[in-house]
Amino acid sequence: MNYRLIRSLGRTRTPLALSVLLTSSMLHAAWDVVPEVRMLIETNDNTRYTSLEPLKLETTQSIIDALVDVRVVGERGYFQARPRVRVYKQSDTDNENLDGEDWSFLTSGTYDWSVIQPGFWTEYQRENIRSSEFLDAIDDDPDAFPGDPEVAPPDSDTGRIGIEQDRERFDIQTWIDFQLSPRNSIRIEADKIETTYSETSLTGSRSNFDESTLAAGLVRNVDERNVVSAMIFASTFTAEANENNTDSVGVRGKFSRPLSELWSLDLNAAVRRVEYSFLDDSFQVPRQVQNADTNFTYTLRLTRVATQNLLRINLSSYVYPNGNGFQVERREIHLTSRHRLNDRLTLKWGIRAFDQSTLGDVNATDDRTYTRIDVIGDWAMTERLYLNVTYRYTRNEFENEAFGPSESNRLSVGLTYRGLRRL
Repeated sequence: MNYRLIRSLGRTRTPLALSVLLTSSMLHAAWDVVPEVRMLIETNDNTRYTSLEPLKLETTQSIIDALVDVRVVGERGYFQARPRVRVYKQSDTDNENLDGEDWSFLTSGTYDWSVIQPGFWTEYQRENIRSSEFLDAIDDDPDAFPGDPEVAPPDSDTGRIGIEQDRERFDIQTWIDFQLSPRNSIRIEADKIETTYSETSLTGSRSNFDESTLAAGLVRNVDERNVVSAMIFASTFTAEANENNTDSVGVRGKFSRPLSELWSLDLNAAVRRVEYSFLDDSFQVPRQVQNADTNFTYTLRLTRVATQNLLRINLSSYVYPNGNGFQVERREIHLTSRHRLNDRLTLKWGIRAFDQSTLGDVNATDDRTYTRIDVIGDWAMTERLYLNVTYRYTRNEFENEAFGPSESNRLSVGLTYRGLRRL
């Protein structure tokens, strides 16, 4: 039994209470249960994502990826639950240590009490670091975060793979809107992230950490097309390995509007003041380091939605908690596209590129650049059965290491059964 998960759930009474309220009030609402099962064969020419030739390992594995998406929609709100398991097994018995499974469980919901609208989003994940350390260029599920708080859940990848480890992570985001008038509302948000790694005593590249954030501000619907918001926020980040304590305060604003019948714009910008202290063990005698920094962050998103096509363009610079024991500043460009070429064939592609540095450049050995290219082709054999062909290219480089970049090519072929969505 996962006692850590139970303890985490015990500290999240607000989402659980809202879940009970939503499900009990929606017993007569519209239900939708959509199963999805993927079975595929995947080959990877550099499973360890290393630049050292003697350590490179080429593998072929079979994967079963299954989930059930349950949604309940009523007049006043909705509730979603999505358990998922991914099992992978190597074809070569010499690589049995790479076999394993990844688990996740997502819930979300909102409710409308006329002048008060609470909402929540939670996700529990337990997965191997080879699954969690290298970000995809195509969002696996664009509907996985339907609540749309001001800030989406961050990733915490370090880009390093050494010994086999598991990452366990629990994210909670809650918010409540108080309607002041038809156009104005006050929003209060409370977010929590807890992340732990197995075998941390055997590797110095990762640290257990947690981050808590509280925010409040004003949201205004200027008209039917334009929405603006202004928030103040405060957060606390702590990491075990280096005794890092980072406190942040700042302000952020958001502006959203359609530019035309096809294009829409979302702009987020924030200024934060950060004060941090950590234990620096790079010297013979560890020393406590204290410093402060000011950061300007932003996210600019352009979206084009047409009958057969979807295109998203993201430009961003943001600060995230990281598994290396520090907060990091990441500057990123991210393009995703989906083209329905005909009634049966759909082509999806994505490009993600970023450079990352620890906040204040206090740990320059973790400065890295990352490039990811994904291409997916889906052929509808029937209304529910699809043939999938996927190619993924990954390039990862640490700027202050002499080994050079690591590259990986992954190719997979498989079948997907996907139930029909009614809602």
